[in-house]
Amino acid sequence: MKSNENERIDFIEAKAFGCFGSISCFSRDSEYCQRCPAFEACEQKSYETLNAIKQVVNVNDLLKQHEKARMAQEAKRRALREEMNAAKSLSSGGIQPKKPTLVERATKVEKVFFEPTPEQQELIVKLPVKAQSFALTLVKSGLVTEIKDGLAKNENAMKGKTPVWLSLAVEKLLLGGYTRSELKKAFMEELNWKENTAQSHVSLAFVLLTCFGIAKEESSKLLISK
Repeated sequence: MKSNENERIDFIEAKAFGCFGSISCFSRDSEYCQRCPAFEACEQKSYETLNAIKQVVNVNDLLKQHEKARMAQEAKRRALREEMNAAKSLSSGGIQPKKPTLVERATKVEKVFFEPTPEQQELIVKLPVKAQSFALTLVKSGLVTEIKDGLAKNENAMKGKTPVWLSLAVEKLLLGGYTRSELKKAFMEELNWKENTAQSHVSLAFVLLTCFGIAKEESSKLLISK
């Protein structure tokens, strides 16, 4: 039996835009998302989706972003409650709360994230579910642009970075490209993977590298897009 909260979300979803709850579209930092009346319910739905697929796809980075945003939101609510209680106490003749001491904030370098363009969002939502989170991570980390620029210079921008299998797929592109069977063999030999694991990541590599125009498939072979 559904809880009242789930029934509320289902009701909102029925009236929301088609992107409702999509892990590849929702962004708490997006001004477009923030203006949507279904914003909070959409955040909850996408969070539930991420939890549902985390055993199959590594979406820890996306889950952490959600959890960080939730903690910040709860902190704001708590501060607002305290401010309201203090104001109420003051107006009723209570003790005036002590002003907090301001602490100098140390400069902190934040990791830069890139918002997907509308065109990229449209591409991502058409991908298989397993590929969506990987594609979104590539875009937000700026790796899509880095990989393209690196290949133009005959360099592997993924070298020394994770995931290792994607770095290997990019490296093999520089060596002239490959068929699916050739990439599967490389995964099995160089990463010591079993056939099933290698095969699933071959499919993922072909989808991701062709999705953003990094590579193109010609005559069953993946080649660098010129």
